Amino acid sequence: MDSLRKMSSPTSRVLRNGHQVVVPTMDLVPGDILFLESGDVIGADCRLFEVFNFDTDEALLTGETLPISKEVAAFTDPELPLGDRINLSFASTTVTKGRGKAVVYATGMSSEVGKIAKKLMDTEKNRMTPLQRGLHKMSWVLLAIASASVLIVFGANKFKVNSDVLLYAIGLAIATIPEGLIAVVTLTMSVGVSSLAKKRALVRQLVALENLGSVTNICSDKTGTLTQSKMVLVRAWLPEEGVLRVAGLGFEPVGAVTMTRQAKLNEAPQVNFDEGEKSKLLDDAVETVTVDSTTISPNVRRLAEAAALCNMSEIKSDEATGEWFGIGDPTEIALQVFATKLSMGKPVLTSDAHQWSVTSEFPFDSGIKRMSVVAVNKLTGEKVLFLKGATERVVPCCTGRQDGEYTTAVESDDLQAFLDP
Repeated sequence: MDSLRKMSSPTSRVLRNGHQVVVPTMDLVPGDILFLESGDVIGADCRLFEVFNFDTDEALLTGETLPISKEVAAFTDPELPLGDRINLSFASTTVTKGRGKAVVYATGMSSEVGKIAKKLMDTEKNRMTPLQRGLHKMSWVLLAIASASVLIVFGANKFKVNSDVLLYAIGLAIATIPEGLIAVVTLTMSVGVSSLAKKRALVRQLVALENLGSVTNICSDKTGTLTQSKMVLVRAWLPEEGVLRVAGLGFEPVGAVTMTRQAKLNEAPQVNFDEGEKSKLLDDAVETVTVDSTTISPNVRRLAEAAALCNMSEIKSDEATGEWFGIGDPTEIALQVFATKLSMGKPVLTSDAHQWSVTSEFPFDSGIKRMSVVAVNKLTGEKVLFLKGATERVVPCCTGRQDGEYTTAVESDDLQAFLDP
């Protein structure tokens, strides 16, 4: 329940009487002007009229795992699915990047999330579940059996009913009704609730458990519907270095980072091997080392610096529960967690005890498909541009390939050929 409460936004920034003020979300009304920025939970359904690199996470409503890039252009199809209404933002969704302004048009139970809640509350109370229908049918069958038993007893005594015959008939009728049925059903469903609780599932009503038990197939319309909208970096590759493998799941920056290197046969003396011997030699030549502050190479260090500094996301720990959560784009959060596992997160690199200071940020733009930041090395005064983005947009910006402390000048075509499989 605590996690569900955190999904609501307690306050929102709106324009009132010409001034920007903070009001409780429950006080929002249609016509309010909302000011939105990265990390905000949107308090009402609203129409965007000004955006700047504005993305929202709508996994709660539509199941989309990736942030949706918003625009102000109007759409003409009134039957357009919610996920395709890119000029609207919805209550309880989160701003992952950028900033924007919007006009509120629906609040509370009139919002899209409110409509879902209303449907859940308006479910027919008298609608029976499959188990209830089965028990109802069985009760009529038992009544018929009890009535037939009474008639048989009366018939066997030629319908000469006295106190003994009546007592016998009533006892036989009562015996057809299973007295422990209700207790057995309740205990069985309680065991089901307990089993679900062990798997971190919350069941507030037993009827929900009955319906869940009747499910035989779950159909998902696309990959990503049944996810947590979280990404984790688990593997990275560096030329001349090898494969980095990152342990740990979720946003918690805990997990070992290991480097797997493999010896090259062409660096060994020229010896002829058959395929079996060559494969065995390669397997034996694999070396795995743990990457930490003492074993990290210059290439891996620069990769971690780029992942942390060229990044607008944050990862934080909840003071009450100790659970880690991320603010920003899921891809950037995954890169920030990776850098933090190497003790090179953005807060560490930009602290007074370290050498970097970010002076300029150019957020990711879907038009150019890349993001860049300018950072100053406080030790040398040198300005460094860190850039990340789509391969086809980053490679043309490169003039060389870095190998350790040295940079080799190459053409962009050579770099692209080096990256292509």
